[in-house]
Amino acid sequence: MRWLSAMSTALAVYTLVTPVAAGYEELPPAAGWASATASAINEAGQVAGTTGSPSRRPVPGYTYGVRWDGRTPTVLGGGDPAGEAYGVNARGDVAFSIRLGYQGISYVNFVVWENGRLSSRTSPVWSAENGPVGRDISDAGVVPMAHRGKAGTWREGVFHALPLPVEAVYTDHRAVNAHGTTAGAATLDGSFVFHCDVDECTRLPSAGEGGSYRVAAISESNAVAATWTVGATTRAVLWTGGRPAVLPGADAVVSDHRRAVSESGDVVGSRRVDGVSRATLWRNGELVDLGAAGTSVAVAVNDRGDVIGWQRDGGPQRPFHWRDGVLTLLPAPAGVSVEPADINNSGVVVGGTRGETPSRAFRWTVAG
Repeated sequence: MRWLSAMSTALAVYTLVTPVAAGYEELPPAAGWASATASAINEAGQVAGTTGSPSRRPVPGYTYGVRWDGRTPTVLGGGDPAGEAYGVNARGDVAFSIRLGYQGISYVNFVVWENGRLSSRTSPVWSAENGPVGRDISDAGVVPMAHRGKAGTWREGVFHALPLPVEAVYTDHRAVNAHGTTAGAATLDGSFVFHCDVDECTRLPSAGEGGSYRVAAISESNAVAATWTVGATTRAVLWTGGRPAVLPGADAVVSDHRRAVSESGDVVGSRRVDGVSRATLWRNGELVDLGAAGTSVAVAVNDRGDVIGWQRDGGPQRPFHWRDGVLTLLPAPAGVSVEPADINNSGVVVGGTRGETPSRAFRWTVAG
């Protein structure tokens, strides 16, 4: 592999539609367990998440990775003491971690459930202590990860370390698009953002002087969204065609989500205004305040331009859906905080309760 410079340009296009009412249903935990958490959904509607027993100190809880097909949960693995799902691809493969504590040390095995069985996706040359850190899985099963300054990618069941320079410290490498192009950040004479395909890696131009980057997501057209931190200031940045654009709005962060950037170049996250977090969309390089009440965050955006997020205004946290300038609160049980976790391109949203024991998982279907 080799490092390249990226200099081409890209054009963003979007379509707006009108939102309508949403229905919702609860996704049940697996038989014999009390809790359920929904984390991700694919285009077929399969949902990845977690099921198990809640933690009640001093006795730890036991959680398992799970996939729902319709309302039927399949337990994938975990449990001693914890399994946590992160993503599900078009084939229905689920990426999740199994965490084990031993003598005060946390050991993590990142695994993928595919073809009805578990396959390890922890590097054969890295220690499992306090890592590794992974999140996304491509439609072909590509899984990027980073751990203790090193980074690599699983492709077709084989682990590949990222290319030279070996002296770089890889701080972030979790984002991958459906085609298997990964993205992350590293430090070598300053912080930089990169993306890699099967044969080569591209080092992207910096957004400005100094600081560090946290990559959130990469689109199918290789647009990369990241948060850029310089001192106490944070800004949202989008690279399209390899060229960086610092998006408007100070004290802004890009959502840490695989759908933080859409195919049209929409980017979601939040910014602080008078000390309060405000749900924010950047569209065509312009800042759009979503109009949520109180404290709010935009979580994800699909390729139709639908945005999901949450708001909290003197009561429990409430999930919302935004489309074409109209924000709609999603239905949820009264008196509990609920947060959306993911949305697919058909407008199906998944999420669940926050801060409740046991946790509950929900699915919303937004028509239109």
